[in-house]
Amino acid sequence: MISEIVYGSCNYVRLNEGSKSSALISILDIRSPLTRPDFAKFKYALEMSFKDREELGTEEWPDLPTKKFNREILGDSLEKVFDLNDAHKIITFFEMISKDDSVTKLVVHCKSGVSRSPAIAYWLARHYNVQNVHSSYEDDRLWPNGRVLRLLDKALNI
Repeated sequence: MISEIVYGSCNYVRLNEGSKSSALISILDIRSPLTRPDFAKFKYALEMSFKDREELGTEEWPDLPTKKFNREILGDSLEKVFDLNDAHKIITFFEMISKDDSVTKLVVHCKSGVSRSPAIAYWLARHYNVQNVHSSYEDDRLWPNGRVLRLLDKALNI
């Protein structure tokens, strides 16, 4: 049963986290120069790649954007924004690891640990009643990505 969720930067997680009683959600841009944490240190790992981009104002981008849309928004033919399929993967992964009683901790990282990873960490904690959620930073800094939150809600039909 997951009793703790920690979120932070890729470098922090790579250097300080990992055990067979923990699971990992690893988020980086496709073209990121950072090295992901060693997945073998965790019992389970979900590798994801999407840019930290948000809808602005009242504009909602398509839930399942096309490659053309991603290229227009991001200016890159390989990168992509978070989409509804990504939200479903996160929920499915969390529900799967929650069934394993030996897994007590979920670690979520993105590049800096202030937008994508806290959005996922706090959303999962709220919807699956995990009380112990904290940042690898002393000040719990966060600016949760609104698109990630919106699509996670939609994926769970909220």
